[in-house]
Amino acid sequence: MKRRCFVMFPANSVGGAENVLKRLVVEFVRRGFEVDVLCLTKGTGELFPNGYDSSVNVTVLPTWKERYGAFLGFLHILKNDAAYDLSVSSHVQCNALLALMKRVRLLHTNWLICRESTIINRRFRGVRRIYFKLLYAFYSKEIDLLICQTEEMQREVLEFLPLGLPRKTVVIGNPTSPDCVERRISPVRSAPIFVSVGRLIFEKGFDVLVTAFQKIRFTYPSARLKIFGEGPEWNALNSQVLALGLAESVDLCGSTKRPLSVMQEADVCVLSSRIEGFPNTLLEMMKANSRVVATTCADGIENIKGLVICEPNDSGALAGAMIAAVHAGLEAAPSFDMEIRGRMPSGFVDRMFGELARCDFGLDVAR
Repeated sequence: MKRRCFVMFPANSVGGAENVLKRLVVEFVRRGFEVDVLCLTKGTGELFPNGYDSSVNVTVLPTWKERYGAFLGFLHILKNDAAYDLSVSSHVQCNALLALMKRVRLLHTNWLICRESTIINRRFRGVRRIYFKLLYAFYSKEIDLLICQTEEMQREVLEFLPLGLPRKTVVIGNPTSPDCVERRISPVRSAPIFVSVGRLIFEKGFDVLVTAFQKIRFTYPSARLKIFGEGPEWNALNSQVLALGLAESVDLCGSTKRPLSVMQEADVCVLSSRIEGFPNTLLEMMKANSRVVATTCADGIENIKGLVICEPNDSGALAGAMIAAVHAGLEAAPSFDMEIRGRMPSGFVDRMFGELARCDFGLDVAR
């Protein structure tokens, strides 16, 4: 009999944490698990489109709001009444919901593994921070393994948890996709093209990037900046571009279905975030390009060899790093390859199962 795995997503939408979790779904299928996926809301429909892999049982609940999705999720799991070897989630609201359902014996699972997707204590303030604090109250020893992306995140989470702790917390770096791409090795153009990719939100620091780009045009007057992504900051960014007189050189390109390709076409890829749990986009940039600029927006970025780094939220420092990257050679490629090889989904799952086994949970790892 196949072992069964249950995976919960907040929405059927593409995002950094969602992509990480989807990579684990693919890896679980590869290892012979029967996987049930539940998306609490419709989202954009892009994460698991119609006709997705028939080996994954995908259920998308018919609502746009998470609070309704949480209620319908209760009913779905209660009606389904299935028993799972493993249940996994990667967002605070889903982690809390599954922990609660396991506590009241509605979720029948041998192991509940949850992953933290961001540093709540640093990212949110006011009402949203209180909301997440309440959700953390549902974390408990019902969570067998809580995975943090970095040591900094682990420290923050353990300080932020108000009540019972999970059975074990561990740091496992984000897995990246196993896609192989041909990294750009061409010489930098005389009019360099800078590319950044991500959701247009304050935390991603695209406003800082636009200001930094204005500064480097004194050195490279014909340079271009292409920002791929959508989000609530689009109008503000567009207004900033117009106010700075950059309409002819800065393109807000909208979302892309081929992020690796647009990164590969850049002379320099730029990650400008103010704060991240750990930026999955950075790993994609390292696959596609040898010239990558990154702010130290997450613990561990400063240890990745080959990156041109600077402090976050500093347009002058970012401009200097972007200019330095234009002059950088291609020596970063071997270091990038080593980092990426250490972040394959298979290695992530091996480590995850290994941590469970060390806790004497009796898990038999299938490779």
